Amino acid sequence: MALAAALLGSHQGFEALVPVVVGAAIDDAVAPGDGGALLLWVGLLAGLFVLLSTAYREGARAEERARETAAHGLRMRVLRRVVDPRGGGEAGLMPGQLLSVTTADVDASAGVIAGIGYGAGVVVALVAGTVVLLVTSVTLGLTVLVGLPVIVWAGGRLGALLSRRAAGQQAEAADASGVAADLVTGLRVLQGIGAAETAAERYRAASRSSLRATLAAARAEIALGAVAVLVGGLAVAGVAFVGGRLALDGELSLGELIAAAGVTQFLVGPLSRLAWVGGLLARARASSARLAEVLSAPPAVPAPAEPVALRCSAAPTVAIGGAQTPWEPGARDPGRAEPASPQEGDVPRGPGSRAPGRGATPDADDAAPRVHVPAGSLFGVVADDPAPLLAALAREGQDLAVFVDGVALAALDPAAARATVVVAPHEATLLSGTVRDNVPGGADTALAAAAATDVIAALPDGLDTELTDAGSSLSGGQRQRIALARALATDAPVLVLHDPTTALDAATEARVAAALRDARRGATTILVTTSPLLLAACDQVAHITGGTVTTASHAALLEDEAYREAVA
Repeated sequence: MALAAALLGSHQGFEALVPVVVGAAIDDAVAPGDGGALLLWVGLLAGLFVLLSTAYREGARAEERARETAAHGLRMRVLRRVVDPRGGGEAGLMPGQLLSVTTADVDASAGVIAGIGYGAGVVVALVAGTVVLLVTSVTLGLTVLVGLPVIVWAGGRLGALLSRRAAGQQAEAADASGVAADLVTGLRVLQGIGAAETAAERYRAASRSSLRATLAAARAEIALGAVAVLVGGLAVAGVAFVGGRLALDGELSLGELIAAAGVTQFLVGPLSRLAWVGGLLARARASSARLAEVLSAPPAVPAPAEPVALRCSAAPTVAIGGAQTPWEPGARDPGRAEPASPQEGDVPRGPGSRAPGRGATPDADDAAPRVHVPAGSLFGVVADDPAPLLAALAREGQDLAVFVDGVALAALDPAAARATVVVAPHEATLLSGTVRDNVPGGADTALAAAAATDVIAALPDGLDTELTDAGSSLSGGQRQRIALARALATDAPVLVLHDPTTALDAATEARVAAALRDARRGATTILVTTSPLLLAACDQVAHITGGTVTTASHAALLEDEAYREAVA
């Protein structure tokens, strides 16, 4: 940026000298008819143009490089904040709004570099032009010096107005983008419930509001430019009038008059660019405020002051439940004990209940219902409201405590916690790119376990088939199977699957249920679902209802009417 400012400033300085050289050539060569002197001045003028052309080209290149580098750096900062394991980076924005911040606002913020680079040229031009006029004639120089403060003040006032208009325009445009993104994402659902026209009208309203704000900002910028041109024209006329009177009085030579008029005409360009630079800086200021909101958004999940380094087994035990309480580094599950093998038909009930052989009842302050998942098991969970449990396992909720191999999940660094316990949500979104990009690692094994091999066989390029946005080119069942394969390919010590087969037919769901155990052998898997086929494949199932936890096999739990209704 400094190099760009120096070169672009040099360009304007060299350009301000062009009328001076022309004026000197008239007085020194043209008026006396000296051909040799004329060649000398023409050569000097050619060299001057080489310098100013080179300075502009290299300065513009340095400015472009600095601006694009800064924009890339800003985008990476925003992306790192958004994907931070602590969460909260979306700052309450819709996906379309966040996209607008990451693109339009980043570009506008990086525009401050262009504003500084070309603004340096404006400053040098105004200073150089004023110095030339003062050297030529003190009267002309003072005429310009008196007018410049007025021009700068007016530009500042109009720039503040433009900044406010730009902030409003960018906010409205982001809202319209957010509505559009949500509309496109949910188009199938909207059409299914007959609400597509209502949603489209909502977008039209947001778009019209954005258009009004854009026009208001454009009018402010045009007004700023028009005022700059008008002021520049008045300045040229004033200098021409004053210079003409001085020439008539014999105080200026013909060459000096031409040089003064040329410099004043040259100053019109910088004065016009002053408006453009003001617009860049105004938009950068408005956009940087929106960027700052995202980058400074507080994390949704606070990291512990002294995170614990967990060295869990490949198939850890998991305990869920009890109130989340402060812990010391290395805090362990107060009710943990090595599990005994459950017996068919054992159905413990009541607050704090646990499967037989689980050890002593928890402490009084930990007496809330608890779920204990044995190491390496395929464990089912049926809950009236699974949201708090899923949030706790995903390290996104603070209502329930989770212990992995006896260590509190909340005591881990969020990144380590998410690597240890991976939660695959029911509404999984496929990424742009190929199927292979979405299912890394052991793709073949994971795809087979998710019954997705026939999906791949039906695609034109198999695993290398490019998916459209969020996998919208696939059916709901195809997307769900690829999302399940992606989850299985993670090889996480603890994998939590929430309703992974709701879009599948019974035969395909049965294939998935039969393959899950082998796919996750040697690791711990939790199925939060009401699917009888998946639950029947589980070693144990915990039924959470009405403040109680009942843990047994699926077959044993079917004797309970409430459970039968939940999984019917």
